[in-house]
This record gives sequence, structure tokens and C-alpha cells, in this order.
Amino acid sequence: MCASALRSRESWKYTVLRGYLESIDLHFQFEYHLPDTPYIYDLALLDSMILVEFDGEYHNYPARREKDLKKDEAAYQSGWRLVRVPVSMNQVIDSALLEAVI
Repeated sequence: MCASALRSRESWKYTVLRGYLESIDLHFQFEYHLPDTPYIYDLALLDSMILVEFDGEYHNYPARREKDLKKDEAAYQSGWRLVRVPVSMNQVIDSALLEAVI
């Protein structure tokens, strides 16, 4: 699935966080496609080069962990810092989840 389709599909859960990030004037993008890789990350804090993945429970499965390790490595190889934030299924993402990151 392409980044723009994901952005559209997933936008409901980022509404609160989007407002917060805009209010503190951060340069960001949700569903960020990392150039020269097949990977899309949940959130990119562009000025600080931090990628954030909001991980639901399914990230605990071994097959998913393997995919996540490859995705993590791509971020690091591209010069980004990656932060994984655990979330509940269908959770609206708010600024409290990013306090340690920003």
C-alpha cells in the first residue's frame, strides 16, 4: 500500500497528535516513505530525523518482529533514529505518547 493511501486510511487516529505537532510548529509527516527503501513509517519528525512506529499487539509475533528488525535497520542505515511506541488496537494517538521522543 502506498504512503498516500495509508495516510488517508490511518488519519483518524492521528487527528489529536496532528493538532499538537502543528501547535508546536514541528516539521512532520505521517506515513512517511523512507526514500530508496520499501518501508513506510508511521511518523517522521523531519527536522530531528526521528521516525516513530506506533506498534500494536501484533508486533509481538515472531514473524512481525523479523520484519520490524529489517525496517529498523533500514532507518538506521539511512541516518534516522527510530522509536517504537506501544499502542492498543484502535487507539487514538495523542501527544502523551511522544513525550519521551520530542
